[in-house]
Amino acid sequence: MLKLNQARPAAVESPVAVAPGRPAAPKPASSFQQRLELFMAGSISPQVISQMLHSFALMIRSGVPLSRTMDILAQQETHPGFKRVLVHMARLVQQHGASVAQAMKQFPEVFSPATQLLIKAGDMSGQLDGRAEQAARLLERQTKLTNDVKAATTQPMLTAGACIVMTWGVVRFVLPRFLEMYQGLKMDLPLVTKMVVAVVSVVNNPMTTIAFLGTVGAAIWHRHKVFDYFTRIAFNFPFIRRIIGQTLATSFCDILGRLYADGVAISTSLEMLASSTRIGEYQRALEKATVRFKSDGQLSAAISHINFFPAAVTQMIKVGEESGQLDRMLLTLHDLLDEANQDLLHRAVVTLEPIMMAVVGAILSFLAIGLFLPIYNMLSHLGT
Repeated sequence: MLKLNQARPAAVESPVAVAPGRPAAPKPASSFQQRLELFMAGSISPQVISQMLHSFALMIRSGVPLSRTMDILAQQETHPGFKRVLVHMARLVQQHGASVAQAMKQFPEVFSPATQLLIKAGDMSGQLDGRAEQAARLLERQTKLTNDVKAATTQPMLTAGACIVMTWGVVRFVLPRFLEMYQGLKMDLPLVTKMVVAVVSVVNNPMTTIAFLGTVGAAIWHRHKVFDYFTRIAFNFPFIRRIIGQTLATSFCDILGRLYADGVAISTSLEMLASSTRIGEYQRALEKATVRFKSDGQLSAAISHINFFPAAVTQMIKVGEESGQLDRMLLTLHDLLDEANQDLLHRAVVTLEPIMMAVVGAILSFLAIGLFLPIYNMLSHLGT
């Protein structure tokens, strides 16, 4: 079995490689200050970041010094929020001696973990231009997938949104009038109607609105913790676990294959992947895989315990190890998984739409039964 503890020969370092004596990264800004800066930066689309990465790669490849490159990028940027980010990054690079990866790390809400990882690999190998191009292309592929998801879920979400708004309108404006009428008649209300009364009372209570807005605000402020919490819950559902696992495997094969092809050691690549992901369970799985890989040098054995990866990933990687073509096998796996993701996405949307409609229908049915059951009982008594 081919051992992979040693990396492929690294490419010749470029003039922008990290110098051994480069100062450590500047101390990160406080959490509040960082979030305030990101809020002021506004919404920055992936297309804007991708264009910047392409321009960055072009200037570095043309021999423009790194500090001058950062100045030019900041000056030519037209997006006000992203311009603030680039100005801050240029200051870190020029005045504090930070690398581009260290500067990007100050803005985790702007630059994705994969982008930071590839730029960090470029800093290590001296191939910043190539890694920046790869980061831009990866960002474009992820943007395309996101747009496909949005396009596929637009109709179900609009339908569900309309139903939710209609339900809220009924609970807020229609049901209270009927319930006032029932209370005036001093009727003995059925259990279902009493439950509806309780729901209406809670929804129309001003404290409920305050609590809801407070919860939403806290969730936005602590969105990373909320994301990690709901991700752990999502992994308990087989179908969602499969979607997440296949998406993570696609990114894993893409990034690892390109890093290994460029001479970055597998163990180093695994450590970088683990440190850059925001999904706790995936991070822990990669950390275990790194330890196992360092002990036996076989990637297929190291990732065999990642049970949310498709089984074919481990098998195909093992074939790549045996044939000595691991980088090509990883990139081929990425292409295959990317195609499979499209089919999985379509199936998920097809499954999601009727489930959403069923849930909304059940809520409306519950409210309708609770609303009209007393009238039905009253008419039945009058008939007898």
